[in-house]
Amino acid sequence: MPLRALKEGQPIHAYNLSQTEWLQLKEQKKGITLQMPCCQNRAIPKTSKLGTQFFAHGRRGDCTSEAESKEHLLAKSIIAQACQDEGWEVTTEYQGETPNKERWIADVYAKKNKAQLVFEVQWSPQTEELTRQRQERYQFSGIRSAWFVKERKRNYYKIEEQGLPYFEIKYHEENNNFSIPKYNITLQEFIKGMLNKELTWFPQKGMEVETGLVTLSIPCWRCKEITQVVAGLEVKNQTETFKEFYNFDEVSETIRSMISHNIQQKYNIGTIKKRYSKTMQQQYLSNGCYHCDAIYGNFFLREEILELLVCDADLYPILTKVHHLGEEIPLPYQSWHFQEKRGTYNDSI
Repeated sequence: MPLRALKEGQPIHAYNLSQTEWLQLKEQKKGITLQMPCCQNRAIPKTSKLGTQFFAHGRRGDCTSEAESKEHLLAKSIIAQACQDEGWEVTTEYQGETPNKERWIADVYAKKNKAQLVFEVQWSPQTEELTRQRQERYQFSGIRSAWFVKERKRNYYKIEEQGLPYFEIKYHEENNNFSIPKYNITLQEFIKGMLNKELTWFPQKGMEVETGLVTLSIPCWRCKEITQVVAGLEVKNQTETFKEFYNFDEVSETIRSMISHNIQQKYNIGTIKKRYSKTMQQQYLSNGCYHCDAIYGNFFLREEILELLVCDADLYPILTKVHHLGEEIPLPYQSWHFQEKRGTYNDSI
């Protein structure tokens, strides 16, 4: 059910017409040439049960275009209007093809200067394989795309991909609108934010971060003297939109490079070096007592720092340096952030 038709050969979009203009179009339909762009058959202006204005086939004939649910139609209309509000040139049910002549049809195609975007609404179930096939056609055509799928019962451990941006939407009958549950905002707000570069894949590889040594002051299990052990690194960017704690064993080489002899003496930190662990029955980079060199294993450190993090205790790094994600610091889990927020998967909306 398209939102677009040809009136006397010129394209018109249903969402651009007021209710009065829509009623006038319905009254004029027999006196004007109104065609479906997909097959040139006669188009009939209609209104869905959700109040969305659209065009239907007067006679489908051999047209291969697929029927759409009322929710699909409404979401598509909202997306198209949001793009248009932001100054983009919009075409719904846009037909294109890849360089090797594979045809595709996008729910909403938006263009502004050299930028091209397509938006796909998938209200009915679709296999992952088919979604990836369709996504590859857009990528091969040099067009960025985003998918909006119906919220369903889910595995809460979703893996997001930069190459396949998809977002769940939820219909709200009380206001006849959609939301993006992950970010707790309306579909309109999300689309407009996307177009204004408020959707980012984050954190980016190579991002400059400040790394701070987090230490614990404890009595040595062997000699009973007070020693400092490095539990890990607190890592954050300048604006603190990214802030993570890395355990010692995740960044042991970076930690070793940060600790000079002077730092060891100043803070009573044992040498970071390979030691033999009877428990692990192998050598690995580890902390040791500043006084007697007794080993402090990774399991002990994780238990100690976990207790602090669970209690929401503040960490006070003793030394900070600048590093880069994906280089000296492992790249963490990346995901889509909207307005600098990662968002959450829940059923609170």
